[in-house]
Amino acid sequence: MQVKITRKLNCVSFNLISLLIFFLINIHSLNIFAQRLIDRNFIIQSTHDSIPKGRIGAYGKFGMHRLIRDNNHGWLQEIGIIIDLMRNHFFDFHGESLIEFIADPNNDIRFNPRAIFWQEGLYFSKQLENHFLVLGYFHRCKHDIDNYFLNEERTLIYASITLKHVINIQKEFFDDFKIQNRLDIYTVRNDYRTPKTFSKTSIDNLFLSSGSIIYAKKTITPEIECILKLNFLISFFSYERNFFKQVKSPSSFQFNYGFSTGINLKRFPEFLFIISYEFLNDSGISINSDKSRLLSFSMLFSTSNLIF
Repeated sequence: MQVKITRKLNCVSFNLISLLIFFLINIHSLNIFAQRLIDRNFIIQSTHDSIPKGRIGAYGKFGMHRLIRDNNHGWLQEIGIIIDLMRNHFFDFHGESLIEFIADPNNDIRFNPRAIFWQEGLYFSKQLENHFLVLGYFHRCKHDIDNYFLNEERTLIYASITLKHVINIQKEFFDDFKIQNRLDIYTVRNDYRTPKTFSKTSIDNLFLSSGSIIYAKKTITPEIECILKLNFLISFFSYERNFFKQVKSPSSFQFNYGFSTGINLKRFPEFLFIISYEFLNDSGISINSDKSRLLSFSMLFSTSNLIF
């Protein structure tokens, strides 16, 4: 029975990758744009080890965008909680709430609140040997802050049925090596822009996303660990309203990617110092879907084994 379930999980991951390759082969002539998720560059592993029964796991991140950034990004802050709601022999059931806050440097104290992103979700998780499977429903939204003098506003609302598959791979060189594949099928899509602005990759036309995160950890000295991460997400858009027609004839797709490295002192395992670079074709902030290239320096705190 264990072997059969493990094979099924391997098939799930293989099918996600196959779906991604299928779209890449068939849409080479389409325009490329991008979209933003809060959990785009980290793995949340809500297992028995990371969240004790009936308890809450939490993380917080604070940092700044420097050297490479746009006019909307100066400071970043993320907070999140994962709640253990129910647990039995077959699955775990969790609730999740994440917030990403962005401030720009465009006021007299160089800290001007600009936008806030929310993500809430309910999901089932299942751990088996070296695999971890998540199936749930996630609601997301983005709102502007202090935009009175900008004479523009952009509000995003997008929810999806989400499938994630995390694989723990044994590698001799690394102490820990994980790959997460994900698939999001969107059921709610709203992209409100004032003044109205046309975009081929409006959230109104978003129907599918697929991507991966690769995570590796290596001990450098007896006191220091180093982490490396690579992530990408491709999202697909269509003017069609029927899902099967959308899959058959997407009008455009979007591509985000990023990589990061960090160090962790073993005596303080809950803290991680991170340097990250990411490319967003559309940061979700401006009404004109501007591209963003961002370099950030941040510190992450999390309860043990929750965030990778």
